[in-house]
Amino acid sequence: MAVSTSKHPLDPLTAEEILRVSSLLKAKTPEKSLHFKIITIIEPPKAQLRRFLIAERNGGVQPKPPRKASSLYYHLGTADLFLAEVNLDSNSVESIKKLAPELHGQNDIDESMALRDACLKHPKVLEAIKKFKLPEHLKVACDPWPYGRDSEKNLPRYVQVSSEQS
Repeated sequence: MAVSTSKHPLDPLTAEEILRVSSLLKAKTPEKSLHFKIITIIEPPKAQLRRFLIAERNGGVQPKPPRKASSLYYHLGTADLFLAEVNLDSNSVESIKKLAPELHGQNDIDESMALRDACLKHPKVLEAIKKFKLPEHLKVACDPWPYGRDSEKNLPRYVQVSSEQS
């Protein structure tokens, strides 16, 4: 893969860089499927960036800080959440850290839709809905909460179910 040709250390990641990060991380665990929560730029340390920006402003030469990205991802089908750092200039994975089990990645739209669908099809949910004997003009909706958790304990993520008028 090509080395980063970014002109500025604060430029957002390009689509090619995001694909490169995901490819490098997938290559580290080819037996696992990865579910990426986020891939984003890591801004250079302030002292290093300051020297670069001063030189850039004054027309001087200062080595460009290395272009780095971070990624938060799961091994699909597990609760194992990882934080990785990738050096895009050297095409190398610099670190992968498995995060504490009480930490959860945010819901993404695909997960929210899957949670909604699974909840509304679950036999216990369907049974509970029948007990309410809701009028026909009410429709049960599932409201996946994409933020936080109810306590600091190592709990699974939950989905709230509520009713709404149609």
